[in-house]
Amino acid sequence: MKLFILCALFLNIAFSSDLEKRTPKEISAATGIPVCAIIQSLRLKDDIIDLGKNDKFMHCALSCQIALRCGGYESLSVGILKELWDLVTPGDADIEDIKADIAGINLVLNDEANNDNQCIYRCDDIYQGDK
Repeated sequence: MKLFILCALFLNIAFSSDLEKRTPKEISAATGIPVCAIIQSLRLKDDIIDLGKNDKFMHCALSCQIALRCGGYESLSVGILKELWDLVTPGDADIEDIKADIAGINLVLNDEANNDNQCIYRCDDIYQGDK
């Protein structure tokens, strides 16, 4: 089943016209796949992990930073996809992770975080005591 879904996604992207000329946001709009958010999560996640904070902080901070670059919808989409992936793999799916993603996205949408450092500071303030 996983292979089928991945093949369908890649075929959808492969047959998009002028793909090489499109930005990740344009590809996302054309295909419905949160390409920008996927790319940014891969680029940013190790730096967030290296901070050595708790899981909810990491969800909040990463979602906030992705929202800065790709928008709230894409950030939430990739967060939900990650939890769905955890349902079908040995991962630990948790609705509280999605709530932490939403908290980070709301920081951007409410103009409380305008850069990566503000995302980290605000999410640390929200989730500092959580394990």
